[in-house]
Amino acid sequence: MLDWFERRMRLGSGLIDILFYDLVALSDMELLQVAEAKEGEILVVTPGFGVGEIRVYATVDAFLEACGGQVGVDTLVIAGVGSSAAGTAALAKNVANVLERPVAGIVSSLGWRDIFSHGIKGLTADNLTERLGSTLQFWAGLVREVTNDVFWGQMVRFRLKGSYVEGIPESEILLDILRRNQKNMRTLVGHSKGSLSIANALFGLRDQSAIENPRINVVTFGCGVNVPNSYQNLFQYIGTWDMLGITNTTAKGELWRGLNWVWFKGHDTNSLNQFHLPVVDILKELKPRLLEDA
Repeated sequence: MLDWFERRMRLGSGLIDILFYDLVALSDMELLQVAEAKEGEILVVTPGFGVGEIRVYATVDAFLEACGGQVGVDTLVIAGVGSSAAGTAALAKNVANVLERPVAGIVSSLGWRDIFSHGIKGLTADNLTERLGSTLQFWAGLVREVTNDVFWGQMVRFRLKGSYVEGIPESEILLDILRRNQKNMRTLVGHSKGSLSIANALFGLRDQSAIENPRINVVTFGCGVNVPNSYQNLFQYIGTWDMLGITNTTAKGELWRGLNWVWFKGHDTNSLNQFHLPVVDILKELKPRLLEDA
């Protein structure tokens, strides 16, 4: 009964995702195709509305076997905290439609059901209070490890130390992909915490003395990040009304490299909201640069 209920909740993840992501870009069939996708799995989304099948790969090995190599998928996205596979697929669809090529996405969360479904199970298996407590402990530890708190008025701005932080699943998955297939990767796109996860993986490559591909494009939305200096193709966008993005932006020095302010726009990418961060329009302007020598 609990498994049946959890499956139903998976179909409803978009109720939260639609607040932050452009779910209208996905057909009902595409939403169903990703409904069972788990945290840590890799989606491959094709351009077009309801065109083609969204493929789901459970492991990096499976993804690289199907999509690696010279003619494989060369663009990958990571969405923000609390986004389910639906949010990941929507962000990947936005990027795929602009670049006119398949785009991969790492599922970084289970959405609202990540807490709710575990809470339901907690009635018979775990104590919900303990689970929430351990979740808060994890994030508190992550903040301590990844950031130094810098108070700017009543706002906290996080500064990334510039060294790899272990234990962030989507960063570890991306790091594995880059270690094994970096020469064929062209563009990484992050939104919100997904941007931090991408930056973390790039620092992981540097810290492990792996060969870096400086031609990789890094595009961030709703959160400015630091990346190793070898990556010069850095394009960052934050809405001037995005208090969440401004608060979570990491910075070193007085300037945020590659940062562009988008006037009168907020944190979400949902095109139904007049004040959404216009990811599609921005990517259209960037497209010639992202596809140079493609």
